[in-house]
Amino acid sequence: MLGAHIPHDVGHTACLQHIFGRPGPDGITAVDQGCPAKELYSKIDFIILFINAIVYALAIFAYAAFDKVLVGLVYSVIVTIIAGIILLQVKSDYKKYPVITYTTITYTLGTVLAIIFRFH
Repeated sequence: MLGAHIPHDVGHTACLQHIFGRPGPDGITAVDQGCPAKELYSKIDFIILFINAIVYALAIFAYAAFDKVLVGLVYSVIVTIIAGIILLQVKSDYKKYPVITYTTITYTLGTVLAIIFRFH
């Protein structure tokens, strides 16, 4: 059901019900993809989003780079790939999908830094 057209005047619970057949949060990026923002985010909104993504990317980096086993790194690589695939589906409409954009920036930055640190 992902990517199905949902009218912009329905609420968040209705979007969840439309996507998953029942209300309830099952995956925030799936909800973001199924229920794009009614308004485009402004330039300042995306600056704030990017700064916040950098801060969270540092947590991803710390978890993936300093873990004695590769679990954190493997997880962050998987999430980075999934977020990238979803972002490619929305392409130029990324301003309507702030959660997808945020997740992609966060995990890509954190994972790349962790890989560089860990294997350098």
